[in-house]
Amino acid sequence: MTRSMKTLGFGLLASLLFLSEGQQSEAAVLDYKPLAMEVQKGDRLVIQGFEGRVKLVGNNRNNAKDIVINLKQDNPANMSAEGKAVLDEWLFSLQRKGEVIEVAIRSPQSKQVWSKLLMSGGMPQFYMEISAPPIPAEVTWRKGTVSIENWNDTLSVHVLEGETRVVGGKGEAQVVHQDGTLVLSGREGNVSVESFKGTLTVAKVKGKLDVENFSGTSRISDVDGQLNVTSTSGTMKISDSKGRLDFHNLRANLVIDDFSGELRGRNGAGSVSASVKGEADVRIHSKEGGVSLRLPNSAARVNLGTAEGNMALPNYLHVSRLPNLRWVRGRLRGDVKGSVYVRTNEGNIRLR
Repeated sequence: MTRSMKTLGFGLLASLLFLSEGQQSEAAVLDYKPLAMEVQKGDRLVIQGFEGRVKLVGNNRNNAKDIVINLKQDNPANMSAEGKAVLDEWLFSLQRKGEVIEVAIRSPQSKQVWSKLLMSGGMPQFYMEISAPPIPAEVTWRKGTVSIENWNDTLSVHVLEGETRVVGGKGEAQVVHQDGTLVLSGREGNVSVESFKGTLTVAKVKGKLDVENFSGTSRISDVDGQLNVTSTSGTMKISDSKGRLDFHNLRANLVIDDFSGELRGRNGAGSVSASVKGEADVRIHSKEGGVSLRLPNSAARVNLGTAEGNMALPNYLHVSRLPNLRWVRGRLRGDVKGSVYVRTNEGNIRLR
């Protein structure tokens, strides 16, 4: 079923009632004709929705002036009686509020209705494809898929559950993704990523990168710039990156491969394994967790110590025993200079 949406100018509001004269109960999918609004200097874009998919694509042509929206609504066949009863309360709106262009799905307002919808499921699914010249953008989506491509301006993305993809583009980006899968790649500019228990893949970022994943799995590669990572549990792997890496790890398994630059970190009970190439500049403090370092061809000066842990070191390094510390100072027999400092309470230290 196809329904039309007219082009809106400045200050106008489109609120499209999805259930009209019983038509929606007969049609599983509503397909609307494209809707457009002119983008003006200083505008920013706000997108809000619930379940389904939103795709945002940057139109980077110099003459691009309009935001263009393609919209579909899918009413699931298994929709509950509660869901069917409030279909007419789901609204789409496109409106300008000063310098804000708002694209939103409006839900039923009753808390009782929402409680029943969350328990029974079967919410309508909304599928939006939006093309626009790059302006500051904010996307908030409850559940489903969010895809953003080649957006050359600042981004703020909040997804509760589902799949998020941010590919290409320039400008600062903040992505908060609670649960599901997140892929971010090819971005230039400062990036911040937060997740509770998601599966994160972050690659090819040029600029400062902050990643915090409470209990999920994170894979980070090919970062050129300051990198800050925080994890409580789960697994985090960082590879082929350079610059400065600061980590704060509580109980996660942290693996760092082929890193070049400054390595700084604090570790609790998790394990830390790091391979550093080139001139080593390492400073790590750990409590119960072990620290394993691989420094190929390094001639770094090392200062290693543990209160209660064990040490596995090249046999030419001499271990001194102090009242509360087993301690090593020396120099590795490679060609590339550097500096390594490690302290643990109970964690073991291994150096290769």
